[in-house]
Amino acid sequence: MVTAIISALGVLFASIVAVILKYYFDYKQLKNKALSKTTSRIINEQILEPFHFSIELSLYKLIIAENKELTKDNQIPVDRILHSLTQLQNRINANPLIYSYMTDFFLNNLSNTIDSIESKKRSMRKINKNYQAFSGMYFDLLNQVRKSNFLPRRGDRYRMTFNLYKQKNARRFENIRTFQKVFAFATIYLAFSTLGILFIVSCMHLLVSSYDLIQQLYQITN
Repeated sequence: MVTAIISALGVLFASIVAVILKYYFDYKQLKNKALSKTTSRIINEQILEPFHFSIELSLYKLIIAENKELTKDNQIPVDRILHSLTQLQNRINANPLIYSYMTDFFLNNLSNTIDSIESKKRSMRKINKNYQAFSGMYFDLLNQVRKSNFLPRRGDRYRMTFNLYKQKNARRFENIRTFQKVFAFATIYLAFSTLGILFIVSCMHLLVSSYDLIQQLYQITN
């Protein structure tokens, strides 16, 4: 009975971990996937180049209210970013081909950011949360296009150079990014280690159960 419970819990936990890992690796694969030459060229000409200064060099920055003074290089007024995001959304919606190239996540995060800024009950915390999610999608799109053109991906150094972060300074941003990478590695390592242990335990239980079954059959036949 105890063996069956342990085995069932092991299978359940392994299934949950497997689903989480599958989602993670599917996202990583989509994130790092290179676009076709035609798709890459169109997106670059219609989206990335026109919005290089207004959006790309404003990604991940901290959005502040329009009545507040800019005190740091990583801050951006809410009205300025709203104007840029609205222009981007209008361009995408006006071109069915471009619209078809955008992922649901990209379109959803863009729409959520604009809606949160235009909301009557404006919350800067919600705005920044949505904008960080959109920035991640835009940055992934940028790197997909660069990969298809055999260009090195933009990373943390690029973001630090142009103050593309919400933290107080570049050092804090770098520390947080380092922690996130270490945490992600540790989580994956722990997940695989746990799966390995559960697999070994399950195999041992299976061997024991098989041995007991063979003994019982032997006793019955004799």
